[in-house]
Amino acid sequence: MSLQILPRTTSRPRSPGVGAAEVWRDLALPAGGIEGTVVDAETGEPVGGATVWARPEGAAGPAGAEGDRELGGGETDDEGRFTIRHLAPGRFSLRIVPRAHADARVDGIDVGRGMTGVKAPVERGTDIRIEVVDGAGRPVPAVRAVFRDPLGDETFLGPDGPPGAIEIRYAPAGSYDVLVAGRGHAPARVRFAVPPRAEPRAALGAGGTLVVAVADAAGRPVARAEISALDEGAY
Repeated sequence: MSLQILPRTTSRPRSPGVGAAEVWRDLALPAGGIEGTVVDAETGEPVGGATVWARPEGAAGPAGAEGDRELGGGETDDEGRFTIRHLAPGRFSLRIVPRAHADARVDGIDVGRGMTGVKAPVERGTDIRIEVVDGAGRPVPAVRAVFRDPLGDETFLGPDGPPGAIEIRYAPAGSYDVLVAGRGHAPARVRFAVPPRAEPRAALGAGGTLVVAVADAAGRPVARAEISALDEGAY
């Protein structure tokens, strides 16, 4: 029998089940970790309240997922300091999500035994407003958007924003390719760089109606089939 040990900073002791035998072994838990400070890239002032996650460099999936939380993370204190313990030796990346700065990532952190020090600067970011109109120049209500930010994370923005607009807060510098959609309109793409030279604008066309009939191999209609239509090249 083999055991997988997932150490955490807090845990509850668990008793063996009825009839189970107790076996005691000395376990060598990972002794490495990352400690550091998150600072404003322009002023050097500490950034408190930022969430920091550690993950093995090159790991797939969105940052901040369950696996990242298992590895460790937390919030910076008022002095911008954070500590992540119990990391196995290897190369790690940090994902930093501040409250009022752009998200940031620090790659290439080599962790061995003991604590590895890191200083992580974060940019102020840029607030972006994408104007969304129909073919007559009228604002389109309840618009949605999806894009992949320069850090590689996919972001979905729902229809809860202001009518005729998509707002992106604290956007990090880089190139953006945003797919915008609105009910009753064909989706459209808008491409721009941050910081932008002018306010981005997406014009949605009227679109068309797609009628689909779903049948099985014998030609019998299939009820309650789920159908999704994606533009070629869409996210």
